[in-house]
Amino acid sequence: MKRVIFVTGESKSGQTYLAKGLASNHDFDSLSVDEAYVSFVKAKCHLLYFEALCKYIAPHYEHILSDRQYSKEHFNGRDFDKEWHEYLFLQIEESATQKDRVVVEGYLLKYCTDCADHLREKLQGKVQVFQIQVADWVYTYRDQTLTMAQVATLGSNAPPEA
Repeated sequence: MKRVIFVTGESKSGQTYLAKGLASNHDFDSLSVDEAYVSFVKAKCHLLYFEALCKYIAPHYEHILSDRQYSKEHFNGRDFDKEWHEYLFLQIEESATQKDRVVVEGYLLKYCTDCADHLREKLQGKVQVFQIQVADWVYTYRDQTLTMAQVATLGSNAPPEA
């Protein structure tokens, strides 16, 4: 069965390093939530886009995009938060159709608390979903510390490597 690994954590904790390692060493397709967010805003909410957005993703999301009432009142009834979740889901689903293993990482997965839960619900039954918490370059799954190689084997038939 196809596998999707969500990698969450604070900024500069090692989640991008893990995602890049899984992509280059274990044949995962890698999707950056932060890059997807910038692309989404630029393409779908161009009035809310600015050149340095990549440096302000969390506050931009919290103070602008996630304010559903404001977006509905000022942008012809659009719910940008709902549109963002659907956009991200479609990005993940597209990656999963092309590869059996997908790693999705980004600070926004942790920051926007309902995002990972919402995605997990939508993906249920289509793929196996695992959520790895990263803190200080340590990878945790269900209170167990794992190596990158062990993360790569989650949900596979292969035994976890030491």
